[in-house]
Amino acid sequence: MRRKGVVLFCILLVMVCFITACGRSIKVNNQTVDISGKVKDVAPRSEVKGYYSAQQKLQGGIESDNVNLKKIDVKQTGTDVTLIFSFMNGSEKLGTKETKVDHIPFFLTSFVENPYRFMLRLEGLTYWDFDQEAITQALQKTPFFQGMFQQLPMDNNSTILYFHTSSPLVYKVEEKKDQLVLTIHPIKGQPKSGYYIILNAFDLYQQGMLPKDAGLLPALCTDKQNVTMLSSMINSKTEADKQMEKLVGMLKSRNVDRLPKGVQLGANQYPTYDAQADVEGARNKNMIRVAGKPYPLPVLVEGGRFLTWAPDGKSYIYAKPIVQAIKDQQEVSTINEEIWISDEKGEKKRLQDNEFSTILQAQYSPDGTKLLLLEQMEEMWVLYLYDSKTNELTNMAEEGFGSSTKSFTWSTDGTKVYAMSGEDVPQLLEYDIHQPSGSRVRTLEEKAGTAGDLSFVNGKIYFSDEAAGTVGKIYEMDPSAGKRSDYANGASFKISPDGKKMAIVEIQSVKEEEFQTVLKIRDLASGSEQVIPTKKVVLYYSWTIDSSNLFYTIDMAVDEKETYATELWKYHASDAVNTMICDLSSSEFYSSNKNNEVLLMDLYVTKGNDVPVTYRLDITKIGK
Repeated sequence: MRRKGVVLFCILLVMVCFITACGRSIKVNNQTVDISGKVKDVAPRSEVKGYYSAQQKLQGGIESDNVNLKKIDVKQTGTDVTLIFSFMNGSEKLGTKETKVDHIPFFLTSFVENPYRFMLRLEGLTYWDFDQEAITQALQKTPFFQGMFQQLPMDNNSTILYFHTSSPLVYKVEEKKDQLVLTIHPIKGQPKSGYYIILNAFDLYQQGMLPKDAGLLPALCTDKQNVTMLSSMINSKTEADKQMEKLVGMLKSRNVDRLPKGVQLGANQYPTYDAQADVEGARNKNMIRVAGKPYPLPVLVEGGRFLTWAPDGKSYIYAKPIVQAIKDQQEVSTINEEIWISDEKGEKKRLQDNEFSTILQAQYSPDGTKLLLLEQMEEMWVLYLYDSKTNELTNMAEEGFGSSTKSFTWSTDGTKVYAMSGEDVPQLLEYDIHQPSGSRVRTLEEKAGTAGDLSFVNGKIYFSDEAAGTVGKIYEMDPSAGKRSDYANGASFKISPDGKKMAIVEIQSVKEEEFQTVLKIRDLASGSEQVIPTKKVVLYYSWTIDSSNLFYTIDMAVDEKETYATELWKYHASDAVNTMICDLSSSEFYSSNKNNEVLLMDLYVTKGNDVPVTYRLDITKIGK
């Protein structure tokens, strides 16, 4: 039903509202308010004739979907600033046809103080083509607006635009067929100084992962770019400390790893973004759970993503993100990566001067003098060869090795590289580093390759194809013969460091869109296999450095918002002992240079960017 005009909700305390799936009610202060049926126009009540007071919460528009906020125009007339929101259906920018709308989407206005923020909630937006940077610059040219930011829908259907202002306001609303027109008029106010609680958790707020009763709303920081969560003003430090203690307990009980902080702010003052709080949050994050009790883990790499150990197990390579600002309303930054090395003393240095897009994998040659790096750049996967003796980096794609490398491995003597690579269709290729440039690449097999695992051991190449057969297939090949043969059933595999055993995962279809996995160990010499009883779906697995144990994770099939969704297990191959270690907040892990240890990678958010951090999990020290 078309909602005509605007309607007032007489609620002075402004809390976050949302439209339910049926679109007939909204929630205000956790109470459902019916908005079905005919609505009545409400008279403006403010000190300026014809304008609504900021405390008058207005709604209008009609339930919609597939709507594009195409543009926002800013016009100033005297002291009034008019914002014109124009809507379309679809987005040519994102490859869909644009058509005119016959009504604007449902909207709801609200306002909070300290600092002053006018909020416009819009329902049913799918596209956001407006130029946020241009709008922000236009707003900041007015003496009234300080900045803006948007909250995109993640766990609901709402987009919220926040406009920071220098004073209180009154406003007018006009609905047109494809436009919403807001006219803002500043008025004098008496902002107050006081105490506040801040929490760097805007990302969690957008995802609906913060407690609804935390009493925090988003606010711009002093740099007018970053956003933090801010409490309402608190009159005394004593009361602020009490509220913060309560909030800490609330966050801890709900497995939120962010740390709140108490601050004192002046009248309409913006908070300063505390990047160190993000780092401290990552250091203190509970990564595992044992017998229902969560525990943090020591950090191996802060602000870096582990890639691989050197053959001596003393140093390791990691990727370090480098943030660069870009100009696009859909993105705030782009992240390239540098490659760094850390030695056994913890001393770190940059390995090479080049920056990369994203390094997916790295692998040392057996003698540790050379390093393979696989970079993903949009639709390309390019393999590089780094020589530590000469500090030279070779783009192997430029030598005919292809720009779509799926997997790679070294020969035992470190003179050759084998890879599933090519251009449109990958093939099994060989790269001989001792041959002259232009003669290093040869195709081992004139067949389409696979995108599975690839290893070289005992003079043979092993590679997998999860789509072959009913449970996947693993092939073997003598590179001198160049002919594949069936070796075992399996969708993926990992060979133990001693080259004697192969861990294999089969994927078995149960029914449409449902599957189960079988984890087994195959003896490479005898071909005998032993199945590991896992019961649940195996997500990731890896051998210990001495080849005696296989670590693996299983999916617990819990709610997607559950912090600990996987279990870590250890299987001792020689006596077939299967041991559950702990619950994990991450399903993927890496082998460590220690037999009783694995590495976990996670992300923390700082200044709107995801930053990796790598943790050490020593299973002998769990709970100690």
